[in-house]
Amino acid sequence: FQMRVDDAGENIQIIAESSRSSCMIQTDRNRVAQVLSNFAGNAIKFTHKGSIRLGYEARDTELYFYVKDTGTGIPAEKLPDVFERFVKLNK
Repeated sequence: FQMRVDDAGENIQIIAESSRSSCMIQTDRNRVAQVLSNFAGNAIKFTHKGSIRLGYEARDTELYFYVKDTGTGIPAEKLPDVFERFVKLNK
């Protein structure tokens, strides 16, 4: 991801945050990589300076992956729509 940012000429730092706990999951590795790549790609698209943080947290019996950035953000009223199919929030 840092190479994509550097190629775009943006001044963004990509930070992979380490978790307090390690874990092992059985899943479709390619699908998880695709989802995280999409999240990071969107963060890169809408962040022009600052940082993008990627990481995960173990929560009870679940894993919570996150991407946090200093980009433009999503208005609170649009948050319920972000996981709908074919929704584009940037007009």
